[in-house]
Amino acid sequence: MWLLPVGFVIAGRFGPAAAAVTAAAMLLTFAYFPDRYWDLVAMEDGPIALLVLRDTVLIALLACAWPRPSIAGRPLGRVLGRERTEPPRAESAVSARYLID
Repeated sequence: MWLLPVGFVIAGRFGPAAAAVTAAAMLLTFAYFPDRYWDLVAMEDGPIALLVLRDTVLIALLACAWPRPSIAGRPLGRVLGRERTEPPRAESAVSARYLID
């Protein structure tokens, strides 16, 4: 249940993929928990394989949710409240890296 807010809040180009990966991770979790939990504790092959597959799907969810500067917009290098009168300097680009007008 903890995956619901994580996976379905992701928007943009990777939103549908994140929703599908979240649903797959939840289904894989329900495949071994709670019915086969003690088989997992006993280190049986089937539940361990499901757990490894579920963890791989969670890593794919992390890749879908990872912030990408190209999606957020290019850094403009401007400081809020200041007009650009000269070419941007390195200090101003660092201080307002992801702010967009």
